[in-house]
Amino acid sequence: MPRKRKPRIHKPRTKLENLGRLTVGEFFARFPDDDACLTHIMEVRYGLRHVCQACGGEGTFHKLTGRHAFSCASCGNHVYPCAGTVFQDSRTPLRVWFYAVYLFVVTRHGVSGKELQRTLGVTYKTAWRMGQQIRQLMAKADGFRMLKGHIESDETFVGGHRKRSDPDNKTVVLGLKERGGRMHAETIKNAKTDSLRNPILRTVEKGSTVSTDEPAPIAYSRAMATCMGP
Repeated sequence: MPRKRKPRIHKPRTKLENLGRLTVGEFFARFPDDDACLTHIMEVRYGLRHVCQACGGEGTFHKLTGRHAFSCASCGNHVYPCAGTVFQDSRTPLRVWFYAVYLFVVTRHGVSGKELQRTLGVTYKTAWRMGQQIRQLMAKADGFRMLKGHIESDETFVGGHRKRSDPDNKTVVLGLKERGGRMHAETIKNAKTDSLRNPILRTVEKGSTVSTDEPAPIAYSRAMATCMGP
């Protein structure tokens, strides 16, 4: 008798995986404007039909014209899907935010602040801030665990042919790696104390030892000391 084939089990794709499978054309067809992006956020966070917290009834919600809000069809209670997210109070259009996330998902080598600035048509300050927030969200989604133990750290300047001592117009990348373990890398604004300290405090467990394999500037040494613990 012929052997019966076992039914194939399809693993459900996450929304990020689906986003990464879109071509650029498909992305802009899926998210042609801010309203489409806002509706997507509403669907993911609450659903266009759900139990209203105000009236307790299950009903549909429709978007309010000119506002980042949806209204319950039964009682008129307003829901703001961007509240509590990186999109809240941001002057950057949602479509630009979505495209920035898309770039991070589909780009294997990472996305620098300068690349975001050129691609999105925003200021470098805005691009750098968006990149930092997206990286933090992706790290949380991936179940990021803080580095611990003995951490080796170093920074490098990427872009152009200028000397290391003249870092203007270069992108600064900070790398942190557990000895024999995991690593973390991200772009930072510059190689000054605050720019070095913040990512170290975010990604290195308190009490860990942080060292560099070459003489570090005074600001760098001070930043290292901040996560050494008591």
